[in-house]
Amino acid sequence: MASCPFFNANANAVSNGRSGDETEVTYSSYLQLDKLLNSQHLMSSEVKGRDPAHDEMLFIITHQTFELWFKQLIYEMDSIRAILNRNYVQEKNMLVILSRVTRIKEILNLITQQFGILQTMTAKSFADFRPHLGTSSGFQSCQFRLIEIGLGVNDEARIRHNKKHFSESLNTLEQKLVTKAQEEKSLLQLVIDWLERTPGLDDSSGFNFFERLKKNMAQKSDNESSVIDVNSQNLICPHTHEEKYKKGDRRLSFKAMQGALMIFTYSDQPRFQVPFQFLQGLVEVDIAFNKIRYNHASMVQRMLGFQAGTGGSSGYHYLRSTCSDRYRVFMDLIRLSTVDLPEEIIPKLEEDFIKNTLTFHDAAHI
Repeated sequence: MASCPFFNANANAVSNGRSGDETEVTYSSYLQLDKLLNSQHLMSSEVKGRDPAHDEMLFIITHQTFELWFKQLIYEMDSIRAILNRNYVQEKNMLVILSRVTRIKEILNLITQQFGILQTMTAKSFADFRPHLGTSSGFQSCQFRLIEIGLGVNDEARIRHNKKHFSESLNTLEQKLVTKAQEEKSLLQLVIDWLERTPGLDDSSGFNFFERLKKNMAQKSDNESSVIDVNSQNLICPHTHEEKYKKGDRRLSFKAMQGALMIFTYSDQPRFQVPFQFLQGLVEVDIAFNKIRYNHASMVQRMLGFQAGTGGSSGYHYLRSTCSDRYRVFMDLIRLSTVDLPEEIIPKLEEDFIKNTLTFHDAAHI
């Protein structure tokens, strides 16, 4: 998987910014600073008889930085998807995935903080160069869309901009990149596949977690809903899940939900400790990505009030609508993390299952 539209390993290996017979790699040549630092053109500088708008430089550099971080996010996410896109994931690779999910979260948090830098710009100073932006808009960021698709944002749940799909605002090459990304398995789909392979979800391992849980609940009370709270009961009810899944209110398959619940329940077991941290990391990534949407909407409201955006959208109102749960990817994991199973109904792990499945072996995997 290589959704990142601007990553070319071969080109990076050959081109290092050197010219002629220079052989020494310097800080400047390695980073290609001549290209990077000459990529900021102030459109307001082309207006005769007036000075360039001072804050246009800040606006350009901040958004270029966003796009650089987007490139890194795609690069990290593609590597995670490549590891998960296998019939099994070795334990050592789970640690790699966890470290990269943590990195993604930290990059998202950094992007969120960068909006604070943009907000040092006043609405008046933004108005000094806004006319020069034309119809350009953050709505047209192809890389942002590739991140959404790679994570698994539900395309059918998207709010249409002027009743059009976002891809209509992209150029032909970008549309092809979006189509290609949509044909690949998203991180959400790969996590579902991975969760469905959780050991202990069927009789083949000698321990069927969910069947034993239901049996314990039935034995504890004639009315199963009285054993745990109603919300938790609904989460582990297959019929309720199926209804919500069909309506798009659930994203994980029911078997994947069982796998996640088992990992949450036995997170103290060595085999499930890293998977548990991975699932928690996905929740944190989902929250961090939503914070970017919210900070973007808040910044636009501060700069434009309730005016239309440069791309023709309703501006703040459109951006604020994208902060809803319909754009969230791992809400099911948040719901499951709140399930509180009483100790007396949690199936007791058998020694053979712990020894053969939940302890570390060279060939063990999920």
